[in-house]
This record gives sequence, structure tokens and C-alpha cells, in this order.
Amino acid sequence: MDGAEDVRRGGGGEEEGTGSGPDGVARDGGEAMGATRATATVTRGDADEGATVSAEGEGAGLPTGVPGPPRPVGELLEQDPRAAVELFAECELLRAEAAEAGVVLDDSPASLEALDQLLPRWRSDPELLDHLGNDAGFYLGTVVARTVPGAVWRLGGDGTPVVLLPSGRELAVVEDGLAWAESGAPELSQVYGEVSEG
Repeated sequence: MDGAEDVRRGGGGEEEGTGSGPDGVARDGGEAMGATRATATVTRGDADEGATVSAEGEGAGLPTGVPGPPRPVGELLEQDPRAAVELFAECELLRAEAAEAGVVLDDSPASLEALDQLLPRWRSDPELLDHLGNDAGFYLGTVVARTVPGAVWRLGGDGTPVVLLPSGRELAVVEDGLAWAESGAPELSQVYGEVSEG
């Protein structure tokens, strides 16, 4: 897992991690970092470098207010797992698209069903399709990590963020999000239903 630590959601909404600080998030002794007004986009790297997280806006796991270049996902998860989780949850483009259609994304399983009902206006724009698919994958992962006990974000074998399920299965949420944005299948709510049942 390239040294990244898992950030876990407990049943009471607390986050737990190995070597955690008073707020339950793993710490390496570094300065607290923020992820304000940033949107995560995963770009697959080659075998030596792995994936990177690109951010639009400021923050992206750097000290709050400092714009930054793309960072390796493993570095972000290792140095500040809470910032990584917050960055993955931003999904600004998806949230804007949903809001325009009157859908509120509240990180609940029901919101995945509402997303599945959106008219896919983005499919005619390849750039928008990729960004929205990335956001859909991160949003799916956010809902799973926040509502399925024991589910955690971590890096997959190719360096892309995945959600590790209690069963040990890795859910490739970015791939699922891209497929959903492109064709509508698998439905996000269907993926959630399968993983929430165990």
C-alpha cells in the first residue's frame, strides 16, 4: 500500500487510525494541512510513479491557502489522510451538475439513486465526461466509506484510490464512476447496494 495509512469511519462517525492524534486521524508529526476549494482528479501514472491527484483551486493537501502542483496520491494519503478524504469528497463538478437538476448530494445512499436518475447531458463533451466520471467515482467512494462500517480509502495496486471493503475486496470507485458517466452502467446505487450487503 506504499506506506499510506487507512482512515477508518467508526460507527459513531469518529475516524480512527493507527498512531492517531486526539481527533482520531493518523499523524506523522507534520503540520496540519487543508483541502479547501479543491477538486480531485486522478491521473494514472506509469508503473514507477503511480497515480497523482491534481487539484483545481487551492489547498489540495498543502497548507491551507497554498496552491500546489499535482501530488502523488500515496504522499497525500500518508502525510494527511484527513485532507485526502476531504479532497475526495469535494466532487465540485458533480455537485454543481446535481444542484442544477435540483438534486442535493448529502453523502447518503439515497443521493446515489438520485444521481442515477440525472439526464446525462455531459456525454456529448469528452472533457466534461472524464471530470464528471472522476467526481462520480470519488462521490461513490465517499458514500461507501462514510456509511459502510469498516470501509476505508486506500491505494489500489496501480496507485489509484480505491475503497477497501471489510471483506477485503477493493472497490475501484473511479473506474465505476467513469463507466457510469459514460454509459450509465453500473448504476451507482447498484454498486452501493452490492457492497453494503456484504
